[in-house]
Amino acid sequence: MAPQKRVEIRISRPPGYEDVHPDLVAEDAMREDWPYEVLQDEGADLLVAVDRVEGYERAAKRELAADAVKATWQKY
Repeated sequence: MAPQKRVEIRISRPPGYEDVHPDLVAEDAMREDWPYEVLQDEGADLLVAVDRVEGYERAAKRELAADAVKATWQKY
């Protein structure tokens, strides 16, 4: 079975981002040039779909999510 082209991940809002627009939160959280789409704003968390990029076609969802989100955001 082929892996999904998009993977859904949750991004938690860090302190100071409570009232920031979801697109700006996701933009700050995602690594530069990684394709994503904000699917849902759940208040403290965002549901984001990330696309598989070259080199990640068969990567596990957890690996893809960890690499798509900036390391500084991993603790939230």
